[in-house]
Amino acid sequence: MARALAQPRGGRRGVPAGERELKRLCLSICDDTGFRLYVATYDRPKRRDELIKQLTGKARTEKVRVTRLDIAKAAPEASLVALLRAHLEAADPSAGWRRAVMVTGIEQRLDYSSGRGGVAFLHQANLLRDALPGAAPVPVVLWLSPLATSAMQKEAPDLWDWRAASFDFTGDQAPRVELLRELITRQPGDDLGLSGQQRQARAQMLDELLAELEREGPPKSKRQAVERANLVLALGVETWRLGGAAEALRHFERALDLYRETGDRRGEGSALGNLGLAWADLGEPRRAIELFEQDLAIAREIGDPQGEGTSLGNLGNAWADLGEPRRAIELYEQALAIAREIADRQGEGNALGNLGLAWADLGEPRRAIELYEQRLAIAREIADRQGEGTSLGNLGNAWYSLGEPRRAIELHEQHLAIAREIGDRRNEGAALINSALALDQLGERGEAISRMEQALQIFDQIEHPWREHARATLEHWLGGGGKSIVAKTSVPP
Repeated sequence: MARALAQPRGGRRGVPAGERELKRLCLSICDDTGFRLYVATYDRPKRRDELIKQLTGKARTEKVRVTRLDIAKAAPEASLVALLRAHLEAADPSAGWRRAVMVTGIEQRLDYSSGRGGVAFLHQANLLRDALPGAAPVPVVLWLSPLATSAMQKEAPDLWDWRAASFDFTGDQAPRVELLRELITRQPGDDLGLSGQQRQARAQMLDELLAELEREGPPKSKRQAVERANLVLALGVETWRLGGAAEALRHFERALDLYRETGDRRGEGSALGNLGLAWADLGEPRRAIELFEQDLAIAREIGDPQGEGTSLGNLGNAWADLGEPRRAIELYEQALAIAREIADRQGEGNALGNLGLAWADLGEPRRAIELYEQRLAIAREIADRQGEGTSLGNLGNAWYSLGEPRRAIELHEQHLAIAREIGDRRNEGAALINSALALDQLGERGEAISRMEQALQIFDQIEHPWREHARATLEHWLGGGGKSIVAKTSVPP
């Protein structure tokens, strides 16, 4: 169960925690001269705006002019350094007055669904940090949502270490509709490599927000209807990632209805693609193919090459599940060509990994290994932890098929660690099955049985079709049978 949201904290002598933090921040920007970097974490945009307004008034009494730099709509290539310099040069303060700058809108510059490319603004700020004191020789406060604060810690560690102090304004009121809407304004993705516990917490927060919006009644505008659809889709994605494919179907079907009601073709395609993934996960590849083909048609209709590549890859996976690896290879190669044409590293990695699986199915493990290793390199380059894990697992299977069980176990152990770290239940089960099979090949039947039992427990919990393979192998072993016949492949990327 996810940890409950923090409750409002009482302050000493009856002073609320937020007021203490505001006083600390005000003293910092009024006492400091020259460049100082501060981070203020907030839970609601309206609350942030109120705090900046109060701060501006309080600082005025100390002859400090506080100005606000909202970078949400700045040009995509603009850097934090350039924006601060232009902002300060635009208007000089009155004689005898000092300045401080509040920077807002950083959340809108981040796309948590695009891997490392989606946080390029933070990477750039990290690289240009040495230029900040010259561009902004004044106190600078970065106002960040909790998710953006987490991203800064991970993606801009040097800039994070530069901060003179941090201020927390998230405990005054529970982070409700506005914070969570912020989390779903973009296509759901593998947000910042969330851990399993963090992913469960996120799913709970999305579920709570959906319930809150349902109590408000039907959406009152097309914009609200799209927001509702985005939220339902995001909840379905998190539910699916946590292993609940059957439950996720309900969310994806509802999201599809909402997108169709609003005429949002891109959203409709996303819902269809996710429905296909869920049905494929439930062992229904032909039903998945129908959905993926509809998704592909929409991607081509609206001119979305990235979506087209994803749809082709998903179709390839479904045909591979039906025992048609050569047909799958044709689709994967189309997806790979598109990904390389538009410089989509994530899509390129997925296509390479899928091609490896197909060649492995055709009895070409060494060719598969070459493809998996390319996939692994890309996953590590873009910090795609799930892709890294599946690549390691697939490499393990390939070496297992070449009669190298010890090498296979090393790779499956790495895969298992990553799957547990990010809360990927399907791949956790796959890693346990695959390592169990390799251990059995080495004659370590007792440990193999233990791992297969763990895998079976996971697949029973998430109602995954692989539970039948795990159960049959386990019964075979417990009955004194010989070695199992085939390793399961990892979950395709």
